[in-house]
Amino acid sequence: MKKMIVIASLILSVLTLSACKPEAKEVKEFTFNGETYEKIGVTDDDFDLFEFEEHRIEVFFDEDILMSTVIDEDIYIILGNQESYQIKKNGETLLLCSGDPSVCSGFEDVSFKLDILDIIKAYEEVNK
Repeated sequence: MKKMIVIASLILSVLTLSACKPEAKEVKEFTFNGETYEKIGVTDDDFDLFEFEEHRIEVFFDEDILMSTVIDEDIYIILGNQESYQIKKNGETLLLCSGDPSVCSGFEDVSFKLDILDIIKAYEEVNK
């Protein structure tokens, strides 16, 4: 009888421990241009794919962030990290930003420029 109790306790312990595996850390959502984007998957190229009302943003993070999206038929690419990042539109650099809070300079302002630093911080936090 004692053996059955010990075996049952061991099985229960194993089941409890296996059910409590830590969830993999990932960015599940972020705010961009005043809207909340939720992660819907990963592309074949390992970019995280986020969506809000059929508008998509692709994000790749490996020490630095690489984001891409299309707004009003313009392609935006964001490259960088917490220290500095750049925003490009159709291949041309619009803004160079640095510091926290971000100070940006360039020839065209974009409404989402300050959202980028929060997204970078979120990715750096889950990739520690």
